[in-house]
Amino acid sequence: MKLTKPQIEAIELYLLDWGLEYQDFYDEVLDHFVSRIEDCLENYESFEEAFMEVKNDFAGRSFKHYRGLKAFEMEYAENIKKELKKSFLKKMLLQLTSFRLVFWLLALFLVYQFFESSNEIFLWPLMLTFGGLYVSPIFLIGFEDLFKKSSRWLSSEETELGKRKKHSLFKKTHQRILMQSSLGFFLVCNLIFQSWNTFSNGESQVLKVLVFTVAAIGFSVTWAQFEIAIEEYRGSKSISLK
Repeated sequence: MKLTKPQIEAIELYLLDWGLEYQDFYDEVLDHFVSRIEDCLENYESFEEAFMEVKNDFAGRSFKHYRGLKAFEMEYAENIKKELKKSFLKKMLLQLTSFRLVFWLLALFLVYQFFESSNEIFLWPLMLTFGGLYVSPIFLIGFEDLFKKSSRWLSSEETELGKRKKHSLFKKTHQRILMQSSLGFFLVCNLIFQSWNTFSNGESQVLKVLVFTVAAIGFSVTWAQFEIAIEEYRGSKSISLK
């Protein structure tokens, strides 16, 4: 027995009351609620009884300090973060075991020239590349898309429910989590900025090498983020074309 539009909207309001954020998780759970309730209705249960039964399926879940449906969503997001960490490590390893190694040799050459001449012009190619790799995923993914909310379900954005969903649900879960995970790299940017003062004040070579080592790690992670963002972008494009 198919659910009516008011019944589906009642389910959606319940899901939104849990403070769900991610569109794909939201749609997946909504699918589950609708199909389970429809199955229950085939057994001559009322909508209210079936709805309560499905609610209880999620009631006992806990994850960190979250409970219920929100716990399921946060665990879902945590699993994505773990997948992204593995992807980061894989991409960073490829930088040393593939043609990408040529870039690192060039980078080391520029750093060596800087140490020899103390001419900051040798660092500018690295700084510009770092900035480009860091910022470009925002434009590659489409910053607006990170905040583009829509649903294939009944409510349009003109209804109250549609407006609420528009202000609650983020469309691209993987991309949004990827960008959130990169926020810490601003610390690396700050470290590189502080290194300018180190160089100008004539600090020891050991400190310079230490600063550049940390900066190189940050650069490597940023490069990996760029490649992952490209893959996410291509994946989302291929899905949208199907």
